[in-house]
Parts: sequence; C-alpha cells; structure tokens
Amino acid sequence: MAIHTGTPPQVTFEETVRLPPPPPWVEASPSEKKKRRLPSVGPIPKGLKWTLWTVLPLLAVLVAAVLIFDWIQAGNVMPGVRIEGADVGGMSKDDATAVAEAAAATMLQQKVTIVGDDQAFPVTLADLQATGDVTGAVDAAVDGEGGTGFWATVSGPFERTYHRLTGSPLDVDVPIEFHAADAGTAAFVEKAKAAIDRPMVNSKVDVTSGALQITRSQSGRVLDTAAATQQLDSQVDQWAHGRMPDGAGFALPVAITPAEVTEANIGQTAFVNKAAKRVWLYNGADLVATYEIAIGTPGHPTPSGDFKVVNKRKNPTWVNPAPNGWGSGMPARIGPGPDNPLGTRAIDISASGIRFHGTNNRGSVGTAASHGCMRMLREDVEAFFEQIDVGARVIIVDS
Repeated sequence: MAIHTGTPPQVTFEETVRLPPPPPWVEASPSEKKKRRLPSVGPIPKGLKWTLWTVLPLLAVLVAAVLIFDWIQAGNVMPGVRIEGADVGGMSKDDATAVAEAAAATMLQQKVTIVGDDQAFPVTLADLQATGDVTGAVDAAVDGEGGTGFWATVSGPFERTYHRLTGSPLDVDVPIEFHAADAGTAAFVEKAKAAIDRPMVNSKVDVTSGALQITRSQSGRVLDTAAATQQLDSQVDQWAHGRMPDGAGFALPVAITPAEVTEANIGQTAFVNKAAKRVWLYNGADLVATYEIAIGTPGHPTPSGDFKVVNKRKNPTWVNPAPNGWGSGMPARIGPGPDNPLGTRAIDISASGIRFHGTNNRGSVGTAASHGCMRMLREDVEAFFEQIDVGARVIIVDS
C-alpha cells in the first residue's frame, strides 16, 4: 500500500447556480407571504401637510367665490362692451336690450336700391320685414369676450370677474345679426315680378292705318323668384351694417329673351297703296324711296295682300299670259327691246302673274291701265330693281 506524503491536492467547488424566481402563478408559501412588505415612502413632511390642509381649502373657497360672483353679475354687461357702437358697459340686461332695440330700429331704416332689369325699387330693411337678433347681441355683450368650447367655459368666469373687479374695459363691439322674414321677402319679390315680367314681342309691319308702320320689338323679361329670394336673404345683414352704400344698387336675376324680329332686322317692305298709285320701299322703319306706279284696271285689278319678291330679271322676255283672252292676237313671246311690254326690268312677286315692271307706255303710269301688274317708268323701275332684294315683303292695300 503506497503512502503519499507532502501537500495534499487542493479541492475546488463550483459556484452554486441561482435559480430564477418562480412564475407569478406559483403560490408562495405562507411563510414567504408574511415576509413581503410594501415599499415605504416615509412620513409626509410637516410643511407639505400644512400646505395641503391650508392652501387647498382657500383655493376651493376662492373658486366658489368667483363662481358665485359671476353668477350674481350674470345679468350685467361687461365693462367696455358696445352694441353696434352704443356703450352698454355695466348696464343691466334690460337697459342694454333697450339700447340694442333702438340701434336695431335705426338700422332697419337702411335704404338700398334694388334694380330689376331697367326698373329701380328703393326699399328699407323694414319694408322687407327684416329683424335683428337683439337677444343674441345682449347675451354676447354680457358674456363679454365670448368664446366656445371647454376652456372658454372653464376660464370664462375668472376672466369676467377679473375685468369686473379691476374695471379693465374689454373694448368689444357686439354686432346685431339681421335676418330676412320669409313673408316680407316673398311680398317684395312678387311685387317686383309683377313690374318686371313681360312677354317677348317681335316687330311687325302694320298697315291698318293706310300707311306702313313698324311696331316696336320687346325683349321678354322673367324674374327668377327663387334666386331673387336667396339673394335678398343673403344680403340683409350686409345692408344693415352699411356694407352696400346707399344707392349703390342691387341687381335682381332677370332672364331676358331677345326678340327674334326687331326694327333692325325686319328687312325690306314694299308698300303699295292702290288708291295713291304709289309704292314706298322701306328698310325696316327707314324709307328708302317712293315711286309712282300704274295699277290694274277694274276688269283686271291688282290683287291686295301680303306677298314676297321671288325673282328679278334684267331685259326680260315677255310671255303672253292669256293667249286665249286679253292677249289674243298678240305674239306668244316678245324678246327684249323697245316693243317689250315689260320694259328693261321685271320684279316678280308671289302673286301669280303679278310683277313690277317697266313700260313703253309712259303715259299709263299713275293710272289704272294694266292687267294687274304695277307699271313703272323706266328710270324708276331700274332704280327700284337695284334697291329691292329677292325675299323682300310686298304689301298691297286698296287705300
């Protein structure tokens, strides 16, 4: 058996492994529960205790005093407040209401000239039965700086109390809001409509008097009542506050339908008076020229009526219109030349076989000598030929 001598070998031990704490759902043993304690914050300092017990009650008393004071003063206007420029600072609600009502009554006499097409309607806001929100203005004056929302509700009593106790004026001018009355606006719009509305009228040629007259055209006018009502409602508050100067005018919405036929575009009219044995040529209402004519005999009268120029011919060929009647014994056709019954010009109208034309029988002009046509002197018919257009109206009357 071997015996070891000398220093024995050193024995080492590994460190003990620390286990993690148990999960929260693992119940602690009763002994461990007894050992647990909440962390201590220590005793409250005496100074803090004194502050809490002294300041907080005083603060509560102060807040209550402010709220009570504001409630007591709720019926009085804040200092330095005006309503439409009138100083109502410090007044009671009743006094401020009287001042506001007087201001509103003056403002309701604001005049404005409302224009509908070419007609002017001077009115006041009272005529339109407008009203001012006096109650709202007085409430705003009492509230002073006003404002909405949570912070305004919380801070309002303190701000009002500050201004009242210190006498510090707010320098606030509260406006009165004006609104139109449906009945007043409707009454005005109906009145304006009755004066503005009119139908569209075309120009016409009138010969009932024995002379040619051109009736005047007229554009149609219709007031848009819905748009007019909306415009009036939107402008009332601006008028009350002078944002539209007196007499500046306010145009109502009027739909205009222009006349289709006017004095300017009615065109040419040849007016023939058989009794006067003359033709007058008009361009619109303007007289262009007048000429003497021959008309048909009693046996072959010139027709009366409303016709048009359908054709114009230079150096026309005459075609016998009644070879078996009054034209019997005459050639079927006669070409241009001195023997042509139509002369140098022919202006055919829409009456069958009837025309203005020249003649080689100058002495017949101014008499009833034709077979229904209207004869003219050569120089006259040539001038008339250049002046009248195809499509021109030809009106023939007896007298």
